[in-house]
Amino acid sequence: MGRIVSPKFSAIFGPWQETELYLNYGMGFHSNDARGVNTVVDPNSGDRVNKVDPLVRTMGGEIGVRTQVVPHLTSTLALFWLESDSELVYIGDAGANEAGPGSRRYGIEFANYWRPVRWFSLDAEIAITHARFTDAGDEDHIPGSIPFMFSGGMTLGAHAEDEGFFATLRARAFDRRPLIEDNSVKGKSSFLVNAGVGYRKANWEAAVECLNLFDREDNDIEYSYTSRLRNEGPEGYDDVHLHPTEPRTFRLRVTYRF
Repeated sequence: MGRIVSPKFSAIFGPWQETELYLNYGMGFHSNDARGVNTVVDPNSGDRVNKVDPLVRTMGGEIGVRTQVVPHLTSTLALFWLESDSELVYIGDAGANEAGPGSRRYGIEFANYWRPVRWFSLDAEIAITHARFTDAGDEDHIPGSIPFMFSGGMTLGAHAEDEGFFATLRARAFDRRPLIEDNSVKGKSSFLVNAGVGYRKANWEAAVECLNLFDREDNDIEYSYTSRLRNEGPEGYDDVHLHPTEPRTFRLRVTYRF
């Protein structure tokens, strides 16, 4: 069993005029792909493979401002930075993972939550991230790292644990992202909207949800690698391998809390 000591520091200054500043810094551990920990057999050859180290040292910090100077609106603006000693890289044709170089990420997040009345709320968040491998030369893009992300939505009716009818509409957008280290192949951008209506009581909840409301043909997962059949030798076919987004789907959900 691995062990890593992870000291952390946090400070909050304020509030002044319904506004506060905050600072976070700390060390931790990270594993960005559980397949590297659980895989014990090479699916291509059948040989046993060594598990990767699940506890990789990370270090990061965040500085931000949070304000409620506008009535009923909570806004947060933060700058963040994160370094990792190693990134696990997925080797698609082998169906395995290998420990890659270290990485550095930094960026900005802007989040807003507006609730002018009890029965209505609107929220939106954007994140812009610069992610690169360290000590990797010109081929330093991290496959699958998303440079721009948006998430937002609104809720009508009962919120959180309130009882009564409710309706939700949620949207999520991902920008195009590198699929290989030299950034010559990129994934598609995606924009998904989910909606739902339901009713909630103290210990149960029922809802009808519509996933992918606009029936968009986006991709949930994308990789770029050379694929080969078992007996093809060194030749193969370079292409993007993907899992498409599920088409418009309706789902009935019932929840009971003991």
